[in-house]
Amino acid sequence: MSFNSKISCDYKVLSVYLHIPEVLFGRGLKFQFCLFINVFILIACQPKHDLPVDLDLQSNWEFKEVNDSIWRSASVPGNVHSDLLTHQLIEDPFVGHNEAKVQWVSSKDWEYKTKFSLGSEVLNKKNIALKFEGLDTYASVYLNDSLILKANN
Repeated sequence: MSFNSKISCDYKVLSVYLHIPEVLFGRGLKFQFCLFINVFILIACQPKHDLPVDLDLQSNWEFKEVNDSIWRSASVPGNVHSDLLTHQLIEDPFVGHNEAKVQWVSSKDWEYKTKFSLGSEVLNKKNIALKFEGLDTYASVYLNDSLILKANN
């Protein structure tokens, strides 16, 4: 009497294929044995590497001109012109000759900030990577008051 088994375990999918002749076990025992094998393999087949966790940090952003003290809500992804337009601090640069009226925006330095919390699922990871898409021209990025990136493209 023999039984054949094939176990396939990857990081996302766990499949167990068992062929157990009924002569080895009664119908009820066969089900309990298969259930035990499934639970055992689920516990034993842990990924060798941490799987990445993607977090969306597009909410709760604020912006201000560096020398200003008033923080305003911001849209990320976005740009300072759109945020100023949303708050009616500039006229639409695409209407008439308004583009000339908003040239001062690019001569100022702007700050954007957000706050977020991370749970133990993320904090217990061996490595944590922050991915920035769309940093424009010059940028200094701080995390908890520590400079972590200086971009100059």
